[in-house]
Amino acid sequence: IGTGLMRRSEALQNEQHDTFATFFQTAGKSRFKACGIRTPDMLTAAEPDWIGINFSPLSKRRPEPALLEKLRDMQQFPPHWTAVFYKNTETEIRETLQTFPFQTIQLYAGDTTPQLVRSLKQRVLLAVAVRTPGDLAQVEDFAADVDCFILDGAVPGSGQSIETAIPADFPYPFLLAGGMHSGNLDRVLAFIHCIGVDVASGIETDGQVDAGKI
Repeated sequence: IGTGLMRRSEALQNEQHDTFATFFQTAGKSRFKACGIRTPDMLTAAEPDWIGINFSPLSKRRPEPALLEKLRDMQQFPPHWTAVFYKNTETEIRETLQTFPFQTIQLYAGDTTPQLVRSLKQRVLLAVAVRTPGDLAQVEDFAADVDCFILDGAVPGSGQSIETAIPADFPYPFLLAGGMHSGNLDRVLAFIHCIGVDVASGIETDGQVDAGKI
């Protein structure tokens, strides 16, 4: 974390964002976030770079009771386990983080504030629902305080692709989401600072997470 903060400060001072991307990349390897993990067996069935556990009241991918019970029994979580919040109140977010020792969380622009992000101790991935080019403008309000962006489709978790073009030189490191699956991963190659993908519906078979697809 110390190295990340130093590099972040360096990038901001020099108005260069390549340093961010370098921090997240390892020898040219693209990152992979498997989102919507619901059962204990899927925590260890595969090893993506991030595992998303969804606490949104609107999500069909909320963790099953057995997973919540397992999480409550643990004193520490691996840093890549990520609590995903969407349309949660600030109280719900803070209570969840008091109950479960997540080191990384995911929030949504338009659903949170820079002040809340700044107050959190966890590493923050910030998702942006991209409907029009104007939606990308809101990243500037958060750029100094988040660790990575996720550019998603208009309806998070639906599997819908992003509805507008993302500039090839979008200046911040981000994961590409929205309708991603094993057959279209080469979409990331169109962007200079895309460091990987965030996949939910694309790792499911008949609505259940499929370890083989991960």
